[in-house]
Amino acid sequence: MTTFLEFKESSAVNILGNCPDSPQALQLLNDATRKLMRRGDFSETVVPIRVCVYFGCTVFPRYVGSVRKMNICNCPVDMSNFWYSFQSRQCGCRSSCAAIDFGTSPVFSDIAGEGRLVRAYARCQKDLGKTITIFGVDNFGQTLHTRDSEGNWSEGITLTLAKPFASTSVYVRQITRLLKDKTQCPTDVYAYDVANDVLEAIGHYDGSETNPDYYRMQLNSHCSPAGCNGLKSITALVKLRFIPVENDSDLVLINNVDALKLMIQTMKYSDEGDLYKANAYEIDAIRELNAQLRDDFPLDHVPIQTFSSFGSGRQHCF
Repeated sequence: MTTFLEFKESSAVNILGNCPDSPQALQLLNDATRKLMRRGDFSETVVPIRVCVYFGCTVFPRYVGSVRKMNICNCPVDMSNFWYSFQSRQCGCRSSCAAIDFGTSPVFSDIAGEGRLVRAYARCQKDLGKTITIFGVDNFGQTLHTRDSEGNWSEGITLTLAKPFASTSVYVRQITRLLKDKTQCPTDVYAYDVANDVLEAIGHYDGSETNPDYYRMQLNSHCSPAGCNGLKSITALVKLRFIPVENDSDLVLINNVDALKLMIQTMKYSDEGDLYKANAYEIDAIRELNAQLRDDFPLDHVPIQTFSSFGSGRQHCF
């Protein structure tokens, strides 16, 4: 994919209308990327992924927006949520296996039991002093609250990153929401099993994440480990979620500079109230992405006859 630095050094600078390092140029690129990702499943916006399963649930990482298909042990899984169900072909050991949309989660693994403190670890010195606020319930099912020096109560418990770690002073049974400051390095969050002196990983957060919220699915009882040598992971085809770029090394999720340029012009004409030109440029942007999609994934893969000074040969595309 194209990085933000490569985009700034491309011909896009001719239509940005601002210094490529300005906040306005960054906003134009992010808005164009977000809009185009909603317009279709274009090249490199749908990718395969392998995800771990914890206690019958799988939580997809930050960059996953939605799941298109899923399989376990090379067999398709029925996809459903609380109001619809896609039925797939039955086959082999997973004939009754189904995955149910189970909302979202701020952690990739729920806290495994009672008697857990929550610890947060900073990976670099620069992030010490930054905060993470967790919301949820304690061992008694009571909402987590904090009392300040003036005696006022507020929801949540705030951890200030320190060495070697920051920890809650009360046991936490469930985390329902999490807010964090932007950091320079990733931040790791664990549940600490006090009785057994064991750290259990529940979250790893990128520096730019401030309100983590991950797509979660629950596997039914027919997806039990016994049916496939101990189920530990699944394979899925997923549509990427829009994540705004901030740094030069960040990836632009629409890997087509020409389409991004056209979409930026769309937004400019739209802001000016010229909907005719805005619609025309948007159609051109989508046409460019569809052309890229056809080029990357042609409908027909035919053998190619090749000739060279070394003689003739037969080369197959796939």
